[in-house]
Amino acid sequence: MKRIIPAGLGLTLVLAIAAPLLAHGAAVLKSDRASIAAGGTLRLHGSEFDAGATFRLRLVGVLDTLALGSVKADTAESFVTDVVIPGTARPGSYRIEAVAPDSGVGARMDLEVTAAGEAMVNPAGHGEPGTNAPTARAGEIVVQRSFSGAGWGIIGLLVGFGGRLGLGLFAGAAGAGRRSAATTDDR
Repeated sequence: MKRIIPAGLGLTLVLAIAAPLLAHGAAVLKSDRASIAAGGTLRLHGSEFDAGATFRLRLVGVLDTLALGSVKADTAESFVTDVVIPGTARPGSYRIEAVAPDSGVGARMDLEVTAAGEAMVNPAGHGEPGTNAPTARAGEIVVQRSFSGAGWGIIGLLVGFGGRLGLGLFAGAAGAGRRSAATTDDR
């Protein structure tokens, strides 16, 4: 038992430190637009990507993940490409992700998709009067994802480690209680 806790704690610390280091570096994905209507064309600029690597582009929402095509980074580790936001994309908050060949997300950016044909007067979406900034309706409430797969993996490890530690402490307390009862019965 005494060896399990330091080993588990050590593994947890190594994973917590290594996960950010293993993630793709400083790749940047951006656009000059913060919102676009479904069916519209969006120009993307990528920088600090692996030279010569091909990245899949996808539009990720709470209910949908839509393919946007692929792009290859040039020798200057950058690219410029136009993507068409599918007309089937529901209005709401999305992320555009550039997925690396090893299936890791190389970079991402946030994007607000409006209904087809609807122009966004206020691209920041602060909801000032007189703008058509998005308002949440029951069917369109968007929950932001805050962790990557690696982040959820680390959370799972921490929960598992905590559960194992709790079971160990419970088993130790139960054993101590049995030993205490046995010594009082022997008297």
